[in-house]
Amino acid sequence: MLNEKRTQRIMKSKFLIFLSAVAMLLLFSNCGSKTTSNDQATTEVKDTVASKEEAVPDSVSILGDQVYDIVNTAPEFPGGMKACLEFLYKNITYPAQAIESKQEGQVVIQFVVTKNGKIIDPKVVKSVSPSLDAEAIRIINLMPDWTPGKQKNGQEVNSRFTLPVRFTLK
Repeated sequence: MLNEKRTQRIMKSKFLIFLSAVAMLLLFSNCGSKTTSNDQATTEVKDTVASKEEAVPDSVSILGDQVYDIVNTAPEFPGGMKACLEFLYKNITYPAQAIESKQEGQVVIQFVVTKNGKIIDPKVVKSVSPSLDAEAIRIINLMPDWTPGKQKNGQEVNSRFTLPVRFTLK
């Protein structure tokens, strides 16, 4: 304590002057800025939310029939998801090109399950590589007929389904 050098009073006063100058600058810089009222901002947000709900349809029309993105009962692989995973495991052939370049990842495929349970229009939503994408599409096209999706009234409808296919090297 006795060996510590005391801060000079002039340094303390300079620091206080600097702090007050910064506070004054902040105060005066905000005085000229334009403010918006909360009512106007709230109205804009409500309008945006309302238009988003209108913009997202529950279904899309393909070939004259509607394809529903949201259904009461989702389409299902015969035997359930466990059987689907077993089917994928048994039938996937890892592409040689992907093995050589040590490519791994998850390909996300989206397809339509028709009223009859047929799979149509498979598309890659998330790609890993062209060879893995092609293998995932090939596997989806090999799948047997699914149980179609149903609406609240029990009617079978065309519905969109998204399935991730994971590729891992052992």
